Amino acid sequence: MIKLFGWSSLGRVKYDTEVYEEDFVVSTFQEVFPREIEDDAHFITEEELERSVDDKTKIIMIGTGDYGVLKVSKEAKRYCKKNKFDLIVKKTPDIIQEYNKKMKRKGRKPSVTAIIHVRC
Repeated sequence: MIKLFGWSSLGRVKYDTEVYEEDFVVSTFQEVFPREIEDDAHFITEEELERSVDDKTKIIMIGTGDYGVLKVSKEAKRYCKKNKFDLIVKKTPDIIQEYNKKMKRKGRKPSVTAIIHVRC
């Protein structure tokens, strides 16, 4: 069974049957775990991406919050390019719609890791 996002509003995002009020990561296996934030909750680093992806990841989708506050470092972008990950960065409401479209496609499901910024 494919898990999908339901909705988002400032400070809350529904994924499958759960509502999340803190930033989180959805693995390629559709498992959810908290986003491991080091110093700045509004910045994605290469190290964070390394911790978030798994062997099946081909696409990294980053939801930057309702207002697009979350930023992706140059090093993180280079990491994606070096490892041949497709990187898609959009505001959270837009990224969850795109995630759902990718997961609903017929045939083989894309190997997506999603990092979702819930606040801002």
